[in-house]
Amino acid sequence: VAWNTGHFVFENCTFEELMDVISVWYGKKVIFESDDIRRMLFTGDIDRYSSIIPVLNAIERVTNLEISITEENVILKNRNNIDKKKK
Repeated sequence: VAWNTGHFVFENCTFEELMDVISVWYGKKVIFESDDIRRMLFTGDIDRYSSIIPVLNAIERVTNLEISITEENVILKNRNNIDKKKK
């Protein structure tokens, strides 16, 4: 993870690695619905100075995840599992 340009740059990082950085930077505990989500790969860059909501929204748009946030936590769920439970 590079960050000296004002961006966090991720290249084939697992979501566990990605969310470790987000957890430390934004002071949130991350909860993964499954280990499959932890192992997903991510490549991209994130502006270090953006607030957490636009960052999570951008990640959500490029994945099959539903990401929710509480005062203390960021929760990652597989959108497919959510759709199955609704049926």
